Amino acid sequence: MQQLVMKIRILCIGKLKSSYPISDLISFYQKRIKIAVDIIELTSKEPRNEQDMIALFSSYKNEKCWALDQRGKSWSEHDWAHRILQEKMQGLKSLNIMVGGSAGIPYTLCKSSEESIALGPVTWNHLLIRPMILDMLYRCEKIWENHPYSRT
Repeated sequence: MQQLVMKIRILCIGKLKSSYPISDLISFYQKRIKIAVDIIELTSKEPRNEQDMIALFSSYKNEKCWALDQRGKSWSEHDWAHRILQEKMQGLKSLNIMVGGSAGIPYTLCKSSEESIALGPVTWNHLLIRPMILDMLYRCEKIWENHPYSRT
């Protein structure tokens, strides 16, 4: 398999305190993943309104962004693996995955992003999304390697 040199940024609203147990899970995945992944916390406080939220993501508007949103398309891990590899093969150097705060991502941001992806019909706590995305990226790597970790 060709080494993946694309950088993936997980753009998050809200700050994860290092004392939260979920920090250990994030570290666990970051050590296992070969893909270059940065988790960028755009703010520690919840934006007051939609315009404030849009402003936080605005510095990434000229780059390829995927929004995580409950109204988006549901993808399997094979869909994720295929799409990321497709982007890499087309020469994409960085991909941003936008994660909203407790109020989610404004619809206008979802509409303007390249993809709007749902992680199922359930509402997940925005802090849990970080390790879930990291797990998905790890699964993508295993799919590319034909490893049995991802058995579906």
